[in-house]
Amino acid sequence: MSELELHTSSARTPVLLAAFGEWVTGLPLYGSIAATIWIPYQVLQVLLALVLGVPAAADAVQAAGKAAAADQPFDESGAVAAAGRLLLFGLVTLALALVAAALSQAATALAVAGRLRGESPPLGSVLRAAWARTGAVLGATFLMALVGLLAVIVVLVVGLPLTFALGLAHLGAVGTGLTALGLIAGPVVLISAFAVAPQVAAIEGAGPLASLRRARSLIGRRWPVALLVLVVLGTVAWLGSALLTGVFEAAVGGRPGAVSLLAGAAAAALSAVVFGPLPQVGLTLLYDRLRTREGA
Repeated sequence: MSELELHTSSARTPVLLAAFGEWVTGLPLYGSIAATIWIPYQVLQVLLALVLGVPAAADAVQAAGKAAAADQPFDESGAVAAAGRLLLFGLVTLALALVAAALSQAATALAVAGRLRGESPPLGSVLRAAWARTGAVLGATFLMALVGLLAVIVVLVVGLPLTFALGLAHLGAVGTGLTALGLIAGPVVLISAFAVAPQVAAIEGAGPLASLRRARSLIGRRWPVALLVLVVLGTVAWLGSALLTGVFEAAVGGRPGAVSLLAGAAAAALSAVVFGPLPQVGLTLLYDRLRTREGA
């Protein structure tokens, strides 16, 4: 089947259904990509947690907090040291997670693009190409986060005075509810206008800022479709991950901290392998359709 026939046949299927179909049929490749990235990340996270004594540090900080609340004496220097270990663990794992997420986004986008061309891209070549684009994808994602932060600021600037004004009319709860809704929906809606920027960075090789501009141009007035892809596929992936995490937590309930840590890492890795690719597959299919329509 030619590339044109592939695009034509896939475009007849709603993007959400096409995303689920591509996710299922391509899961061996997408899962392998996720496993290659996220399993080593989880292993490093567990090793770092054990080296830094994170379970014991968390218990020490919690005990110090309870003692302080009860106005009882506690080892302040020990609590500060434990908090420092937790902070170090959080910063290092956050940095690793951001790089892993960008690499995963780039690799999944390139793999989907290859399959749409009728190819069967080898795992190694996909990861090598994705690594070269990880910096651009990470930059585009960072700029999208700033866009979401801008939405939060706008909602607060508008929502807080509105809540105060409605409070004078004994309708403060309405203002609080509207502000809370805006804080949740506003960033997602605004980000949807740039939703395919990571795909642009990975597939077209554009820089972070150019990727946002290109994504905005491609999406145009079709941002509700991008919003639907983000919300529906993101929710499905989140629910699936939550279910797996719940199963692992139930299996190790009440076990020592190290056991719980290992179970949590295993649940997170499995969730990333099975459900993590779904939103990125959907966004890459959306990007492909927008680009095809642009050239039509």
